[in-house]
Amino acid sequence: MRASQVPKIFPTDDWLLAEATSGGNPLIIRMRSTLPSRPNQTLFRHLVIIKWAYEPNERGMPASSEHKRMNMFEDALEAGTELRQAAVQAASLTGGGEKEWRYYTHDVDAFMASLNADLAGHGQYPLQIESFQDADWSALRDLQGESRDA
Repeated sequence: MRASQVPKIFPTDDWLLAEATSGGNPLIIRMRSTLPSRPNQTLFRHLVIIKWAYEPNERGMPASSEHKRMNMFEDALEAGTELRQAAVQAASLTGGGEKEWRYYTHDVDAFMASLNADLAGHGQYPLQIESFQDADWSALRDLQGESRDA
């Protein structure tokens, strides 16, 4: 994503990459390196978790073809939902037969409408979507704390 496209709630588009272990397999975590300002955390207080189950290889990772489909999905959301500032991705986790994206939004219904528009013509993806209130951004804070402890 180009810097001009970064939703304005983050001062920069800096990310961290960490590796943990889950069930004896690697878990790859990609996350924002910083938190937005407190007012932006309060505004983007809804956490939307999108999960994609896949058949894992011997290391718990997706096959190359499945990984490409995941990238197409994520690229569509970057080009649409994030650019429209309907939501911002805070983290993604991959391993053990599941890919998970964590997005923060100011309006879950607007996020879902934007996601559906972004995916028009894509065919069906194996997604499970949940939303939670997380005004303190604890889902990202916890990941950032775990990566510092690793």
